[in-house]
Amino acid sequence: MDIGANCVSGDRTIVGARHGTGQNKADLTACADNILLAREARFPATTADLYDPEAMPDNLRAAHERKDETLERIYIGRRFKNDTERPKKLFELHTKMTAAVKTLPRASVVKDSLTTDGGPAAKKTRKPQP
Repeated sequence: MDIGANCVSGDRTIVGARHGTGQNKADLTACADNILLAREARFPATTADLYDPEAMPDNLRAAHERKDETLERIYIGRRFKNDTERPKKLFELHTKMTAAVKTLPRASVVKDSLTTDGGPAAKKTRKPQP
């Protein structure tokens, strides 16, 4: 399984906020750009054609390999030992990140959604006028 399969979206790279230093974002953006350039070089090939394990272009395979190395460095500081360690570690990180979100005070979430400019959220909080 490719850990970064969902990291390239359109023409930008998505990086988890916890690991999103400026240098990490720059490194991943360069990786995403290289993947997109490798895909574009084979236009109009389909995704199925590009990612056929037997026929994947060397430059596309290398671009994904570089992206995997970069992501693994960001998330655990080294390459994953094997395909078993990869999902285990990523699920651990996901669990920690979602637990942190669940501990946010409810009031801060509600407060952030209110507006003072008469927008939809503000209308919902007003009392009816007599």
